[in-house]
Amino acid sequence: MATNSTAVMPLMGEAKITKPFGQEPHGPQMIVAVDSSNAYLYSSENNGEVAKVEPSLINPNNKAITIQYAREDGTTLMVTYDNVHTTQIEGDKPLKGASIGNAVSNDFSGKSQVGISVELIDKDGQSHKMDPNAYISDIVINQGAKFDDLKILDQNNKNVLTEYVDNDTTLEQIMGLEPPKETLGEAQAADLNQEETIDNAPTLNDPNDPTKQKKDETLTGLQDLFTNMGENQSSDLFQNILAAIFQFMVAMKILDANKSKEENEQVVQEVQNGKELELQMDEGHSAHISVDKSNGKAYLTYDLGKGQKVVELTSAVHVDNLTEIQQDPTLSHKERIEQTEGCVRQIDAVAAAQAIAQNQNIELEANREQSQGLSR
Repeated sequence: MATNSTAVMPLMGEAKITKPFGQEPHGPQMIVAVDSSNAYLYSSENNGEVAKVEPSLINPNNKAITIQYAREDGTTLMVTYDNVHTTQIEGDKPLKGASIGNAVSNDFSGKSQVGISVELIDKDGQSHKMDPNAYISDIVINQGAKFDDLKILDQNNKNVLTEYVDNDTTLEQIMGLEPPKETLGEAQAADLNQEETIDNAPTLNDPNDPTKQKKDETLTGLQDLFTNMGENQSSDLFQNILAAIFQFMVAMKILDANKSKEENEQVVQEVQNGKELELQMDEGHSAHISVDKSNGKAYLTYDLGKGQKVVELTSAVHVDNLTEIQQDPTLSHKERIEQTEGCVRQIDAVAAAQAIAQNQNIELEANREQSQGLSR
């Protein structure tokens, strides 16, 4: 299973299958219900591009959005979410973890319905319709999406993703494009064994190196110290965002295992008390991350030349994306600035969409109460 995350779940929480894959030849391949009247949807991989936005097949008043993911192995995934509200347009390139819209409720049940369809285009250009559960399992197995972030339940409340993930099944095996590992010939098996031997050989960054272990323990202790400031807050979201901010500080050498314990602890305390963590931006522009332990929230404050703006950080993925961009050694200074500003704009767009959704929830609740009052 992948250890470095290059993907996130397209939905968060629990989703109940209301139309299983393969049951209906027309319309979305699978439909799920989510216990929210406005469930957010996320771009699950890097290299995504909006291929099309069309009227929904579930409710023509809403939209169906298709995201195209070009993978390094030459395959392409076309992932469609049906029955959504979205501001995305064809050609947009949402970053991994960026909100691409929200699934909506078609009744007063308080649940959102979203159709999910997946098409795999192989290296030869052949198209294969596939079980959306297989795709979601693949991004867990091969791209490090967090398995616990999403449960897709069948009618018996069993998580259907478990079977794929427990068997470590690859997308190519699921589609019959690659034989399972146990059917490989002896020569191929020997090659795999040799690769495993090479992978297990000692390296300069050997995890058994006692010096490295000591440094890792130092950073682990610091992370506990930093995230414990959220213990009085009930929100798991705040804890997750704090953990992501801590990783940002490590990646940017704001915290350093080579420094003394006292020096690092002082930095942690300063950030806990509101010290701003600056992002590398273009001249005349600025952006920084900060936390407010009094209300259990984290904020991004930025100025892209049109005045300062403050938005609440509502996903650890946003911080992860900023960390990835800021410390990527393959990016030029210009590319780093452009990608950082693009990420900042997407975070702002998510905040705006959430505000709209919150207002829609208030209106929906008011309509529900009015409807119930009239029926009495």
